[in-house]
Amino acid sequence: MKKIILIILTSLLIFVDAQEEVCKIQSQLVEIESEKVFFINISEKEGKIIEEIIVTMGESSIISISFKSSKLKKLCRELTKVRPLHFLGYIFTNDKLKKHIKAISTSSFKWNALISAITPILNREANSHELYEELACFAIMLKVELKPLEEKAKERKWSDFAKYLIHCKT
Repeated sequence: MKKIILIILTSLLIFVDAQEEVCKIQSQLVEIESEKVFFINISEKEGKIIEEIIVTMGESSIISISFKSSKLKKLCRELTKVRPLHFLGYIFTNDKLKKHIKAISTSSFKWNALISAITPILNREANSHELYEELACFAIMLKVELKPLEEKAKERKWSDFAKYLIHCKT
């Protein structure tokens, strides 16, 4: 009988310890949930499209890109629901794409085409303040300083914004 009581008491102590541990974990989760976190909301299909665009632009000559422009434009139209910080976040968290975005930035033709494609969306989000709501979390996720991004965004210098990311992440 003493053994049974001892087993029951031991089980209860283990249960109580486990309950305390669960409470600690739950309180940590609440703290995490209260902080804003930047989550790159890109589907697998959208990710493949982004990769195809960036790799094609990074690896292809200007002449080759001119022949592929209609396909690239079609791919871009499939990304109309992708928010610009998610687009950039996807690129700058992928080593292969970081290498290609750096190559793109060295060609004014390629770079201007890319920046002119994302500028209207960046301007729209900056005007509605959606961009600024996510910018701090975006900077934390990429481990870059927020202030230069904010300054470039306020001035609508999107080329400088993206080049700052290239400078920091490549």
